[in-house]
Amino acid sequence: MNKLREFLNGLSPIDQSQFATDCGTTIASLRTAISKKSKLGAALCMKIEVQSHQKVTRLDLLSTTDCLAIWPNEFNRSNLELNL
Repeated sequence: MNKLREFLNGLSPIDQSQFATDCGTTIASLRTAISKKSKLGAALCMKIEVQSHQKVTRLDLLSTTDCLAIWPNEFNRSNLELNL
């Protein structure tokens, strides 16, 4: 979540709002999730990865276990460990 916070802080308020809209949410919802350290859904994590041009990835937002469970064909333990 820190990477998402840093990414958002690097955007202007207008760009933050547009980014959140492009992800199908609001900046308030993203900020609340960050402050409460809430677990984000897989679909939102994918949208964040795409809309941030991989500056914030699913691996930044979800645990290794979650990534392995949700995307078993895309990730395996060895390539996740390299990214930790």
